[in-house]
Amino acid sequence: MAIIGYVCTAYPDTEMSLIFLPFVHFKAHHAIKAIMTLDAAGILFKWQFFDHAAHLGGAIVGIGWYYYGNYYIWQNRKYVVQAWHDFRSSFD
Repeated sequence: MAIIGYVCTAYPDTEMSLIFLPFVHFKAHHAIKAIMTLDAAGILFKWQFFDHAAHLGGAIVGIGWYYYGNYYIWQNRKYVVQAWHDFRSSFD
């Protein structure tokens, strides 16, 4: 769901379709909104067919990574990697 959330946010005008209904086309930004609405309804109405909280959380993580992950996490990874190398070299 994180990957779907990321892709639908990064490329909102991408045409998508359902695998069993290939003649039904819709935009990616409509798909992520529908999926998140369905999962929120599943949480509120306590549907137990899927783990709606996990799907909703994954979609939120994907959207969050699109907006904040690259800048705050990926661009600052050198500090984490350097700390890891320093930690590992302390055992040698």
